[in-house]
Amino acid sequence: MPKNPPQTVIETHGVGKTFGSGKLAFTALYPTDFSVAAGELVMIVGPSGSGKTTLLSILGCVLDATAGQVTVAGQAVAGKSLDALADLRRRSIGFVFQQHNLLASLTAIENVEVPLLLEGLGRAARRARAARALERVGLGDKLRSKPRELSGGQMQRVAIARALVSEPSVLLCDEPTAALDSKTGMTILDLLRELAHERARAVVIVTHDPRIFPFADRIVHIEDGRIVDRPGGQP
Repeated sequence: MPKNPPQTVIETHGVGKTFGSGKLAFTALYPTDFSVAAGELVMIVGPSGSGKTTLLSILGCVLDATAGQVTVAGQAVAGKSLDALADLRRRSIGFVFQQHNLLASLTAIENVEVPLLLEGLGRAARRARAARALERVGLGDKLRSKPRELSGGQMQRVAIARALVSEPSVLLCDEPTAALDSKTGMTILDLLRELAHERARAVVIVTHDPRIFPFADRIVHIEDGRIVDRPGGQP
């Protein structure tokens, strides 16, 4: 029997973003259709100022669209209160940034626990989930290490564990390899691809890094605020 098609986890229909109004209006993103399915790793590429980060911010429910509709994990974003949007982000979306933004005074496991504080879990439950997340990214032996004791790649893996600890269905990554050497960057991409393919996450990566293009299931190009087609999805 044919397999069921992968479930779409995050999508936009006619989503656009304009900043300002009147003569000062600037359109950062023209009406755009975009979707990512569970188990898919999609890269968004394009020159600086092309609209990549604007689209990622809209997908992450941290920037309001001025047109169109966004759906995350089956929920329409439009009309939700700030509290409801915060709850949707907490439950369904994990974020990974170029700068890992770890708290220097906390250990790896304490950094990963931070998102769980909002869930009202007891300390033992938080610790257990954070430890599992760190083991998943290959850092089971670094639970008590502080950021200054970790390499750049290890800190990025802690950041990925922190993004995953709430079991989100979507992982949004903004230049996750830009500050890493080639070998470490490939290790991080191997991990992100595994999370997409083996754990059915929808992974979206904004990047300028051509070294990592081969890891993508699909590459989406943005230029001047518009998604443009490239034959075969090539860089």
